[in-house]
Amino acid sequence: MALPDTVNGQYFTVMWGDGSGPPEVFTAFCGLRTRNLNIQVNTADEFDQDCADPTAVPVRVLNITGKQFDITGTGTWNRADADTIRSLIGIENTYRFVQDEPATDTIDDGYWEGEFVLTQVGIEATDGSKVSANLTFASTGDVVWTDA
Repeated sequence: MALPDTVNGQYFTVMWGDGSGPPEVFTAFCGLRTRNLNIQVNTADEFDQDCADPTAVPVRVLNITGKQFDITGTGTWNRADADTIRSLIGIENTYRFVQDEPATDTIDDGYWEGEFVLTQVGIEATDGSKVSANLTFASTGDVVWTDA
């Protein structure tokens, strides 16, 4: 029996760049309990006919129209990050989605890096609970993988 080779979620982080450097300094958003990266290839359907049999039903051929990356994170509203978060809303900035692993077991270490815009900030306050936050970042330009 073969089991999947897994890693615990706390090894994945979302980091923002401070624009300094090189090298640029990156800082992790503290308090995010879930961190998601979605990579999407956008397509448009086209249909081609069989040249040898023009009566055959045309078949779909995908026209790849683009690629996009989205990062989302939810967790505790970290008051120490509040000024930074407010300053990043709607601003193009360099971000990293870091896929780290234990130092003794590095199989897939690295990070996705590129320009993103913080497009949405949601703050939820419920009586008797800690305030939570939801952050959404949309890529603008290419995002590349770098092995650690």
